[in-house]
Amino acid sequence: MKKLLKLMVLLLVCNFGYSQIYFTHYLDQTSEWRVIEHHGEASYHDITFRTIFLEGLENFNGYTYYKMYQTYYTIGYNVDYSTVISPQSPATTQFIGYFREDPNGKFYLFNNGTIPFIFNNQLFSNGIETVFFDNQTVLNSQIGDMYFQACSIDSIDILNITTSGYKRISSLFAGVTLAGQALEGVGNIFNSCSTPQGLDSLLTTFIRIHCYTKQGQTYAFYDNYHLPNFVLVECNTFPNANRQGLSTLTYENSSFKIFPNPANTIVNITSNNKNIKEITLSDMQGRILKTIEVNNINTQLDISNYQTGTYLITIKTDYGTSNSKLIIE
Repeated sequence: MKKLLKLMVLLLVCNFGYSQIYFTHYLDQTSEWRVIEHHGEASYHDITFRTIFLEGLENFNGYTYYKMYQTYYTIGYNVDYSTVISPQSPATTQFIGYFREDPNGKFYLFNNGTIPFIFNNQLFSNGIETVFFDNQTVLNSQIGDMYFQACSIDSIDILNITTSGYKRISSLFAGVTLAGQALEGVGNIFNSCSTPQGLDSLLTTFIRIHCYTKQGQTYAFYDNYHLPNFVLVECNTFPNANRQGLSTLTYENSSFKIFPNPANTIVNITSNNKNIKEITLSDMQGRILKTIEVNNINTQLDISNYQTGTYLITIKTDYGTSNSKLIIE
């Protein structure tokens, strides 16, 4: 009996160790953040326009992570923004790290490199994962709570992201202008007690999320916003995400099968042991083309009306979401 118990425990440990923990509620492969980073010195302002995006998945340490990248360029201005002293640099694409969320609403960034790095004014030590953003702190926040670098929350509203309402908390400056902002499912838009317009003129460093894109829809947090030199900053000011080709996820014990692939009329989707709740077909720009409710371990998807090309199939279960690439020919 003791030997049998030991064997059962060993099997449980082994199964847990090699299973992939994959949960996604807020994030998907189409999530993109457009971020302004301002760095000021005694004689100049450097402004970097970053488009941060997720592309592909990778498994290690028992988790499935999104791979996070950024495409960015920088422009340098003199101290009063009257002259461009460093023309726009070439757009550069760079790997940031591994990104995931958990069922408790936390986003994690894992630095798998050999040295620590700083991203968005936060230190990410190498070899460990660090909490990037905690959605629960926003969900629990109330008017009057201290948040943005010890500023109080003055307003709460709901912003619709695709089909869901996300809670947004804000502080006010002079009772009118939006200063600090944080948005459930997106992050700290602007973690400051001042206005971005005011900080643009100071010799300081700060970062703000200007726009967010998901499933082909883009949301601007600073409409009609101008830098001090009257340059209008819009969502299309930022570089396009330099996607090299969407990676696909393969489990060691694959939970799902999608066949045939490539396909031209009907795609079969089956699960070994998970009840499929919903199937979504999207294009590579993140636009949702078709959604079907399933509530079964297998289903079929009619793709006969779609043009040839590469698409994304999202499979939702009670345990999370899986994304796979589908080629229609």
